[in-house]
Order: sequence, then C-alpha cells, then structure tokens
Amino acid sequence: MGEEASMKLSIVVATNRTMFWEKFGTQMAQNSVEHEILFVGPAMEHPSVPAHVSFVNVPPHASGAARCWEIGARMAKHELLGLMPDDVLFTSGFLDAVVEEAAKPHHCYDTFTARYMHNGKDSLADQRMWGDPALPLLPLCGFSYADAHYKIGGIDKRFNAVFWDSDLYMHMNQLGGGVTLLYEYMCYEHRIEHDLCNQHAAHDGKVLAELWPGPFGPEMKRTSERQRWEDL
Repeated sequence: MGEEASMKLSIVVATNRTMFWEKFGTQMAQNSVEHEILFVGPAMEHPSVPAHVSFVNVPPHASGAARCWEIGARMAKHELLGLMPDDVLFTSGFLDAVVEEAAKPHHCYDTFTARYMHNGKDSLADQRMWGDPALPLLPLCGFSYADAHYKIGGIDKRFNAVFWDSDLYMHMNQLGGGVTLLYEYMCYEHRIEHDLCNQHAAHDGKVLAELWPGPFGPEMKRTSERQRWEDL
C-alpha cells in the first residue's frame, strides 16, 4: 500500500456531544493535508460546520457507538480511515505525518498512530493490546488504509461500543499488518463525561475474550469469522 503523497484522510467520530465539535475540527485543521470529518450520532441539534465536516443523523435505536463508527466508515471517501472519539486531540501536524508515512511501501493491513496519552498519562505499555507488553501496539485513535477496513469486514457487529478496536487491529496484525508509531506526535484522549466503558465493558469484554481466548501472546488467533454489519 501507499503509492502517492496526495492521499487524503477520512475521520469518523461517533458522538452525541456537540460541545466538542468545534475544538475537534479546529485542531484537525492544524494540518495541510486534505481531510473530511464525519460526526455520526443520534438526531440532535448541532452547530453549523465547515464544508469538509458532515453530520450523519442515525435513529436512536441504531446509535450504538460501534455501529456509528461503522456507518461512518462505509460513507468515508478517502484512502486513509481514522475512527475516533470526540474528545481526542493531536499534536499539530500529525495528519500530515500520517499521509507522508502511509505513502511509503506498507503492508495493506499496516496502521499508523501517535503516542497515546490517556488523562495525561504517557505510557507505551498502556498502548499495547490488552495492556500486555508481549503484544503488539494498538493504534489507538490511529489510521488504517480504508480498503483494508472494508476487506477485513469492518467492526464486528457483536461489539456495542468498546474493545472493537482491540479486536479489529489485532486481526489486522494476525493477517500481517504492523503498527507504525509516529513517536514525535501525541494523541490526547480525556474521556470527558462519558462512560462507554462503564456501560458496555462487561458485554464487550466478554465478546473480546470469546474471540481471542488466552494465553495472551503474539501468536494469538481469532476463533471465529468476523460478523459484518449487514443492516446499517
């Protein structure tokens, strides 16, 4: 993958918190590469947005976060795809660095990420799959090639909101992909005022454990076929 420096990015944000949109869009604009932003969530009043930003209304019964990310992924127009929460911020220039790196020769399932800061904590150990130092890095709030997302089957429909990224990117790793860490760039996620983990951790954690039974290690294998969303 990666043939030309003119690649563009699609950024999909599962969200129902309009108060973060302006800040999210402003900091993404601190890059020169062309990109689109798709905010996907239940119908609501939302602020006016620039031309490169779209809002996708979904009915409340279909507004689970994992489903919203997948709806946005299927609507994305560009070669690189990032699936993100609405309270994430990046160091200026990160998107440009992603495009520059992704244009180099890479495996189709390679991904690209920054150093992940969660609530001010900078720890590469926490950025490992399952937090296990023996496992690959997880491209939290990172980018994949859009074609790879579609080819692998997208987010597994058994997930409601969390841990789908561990499943998706570990699957890409299993198929030969690796993670390029753009170390000089930072990703800050604050998890402000939302409790997706509290609401869905038990259910989604069980799904993850069934798909990836231990023992943990680089040779872990997924145990079943990916269940695609067919009714978005």
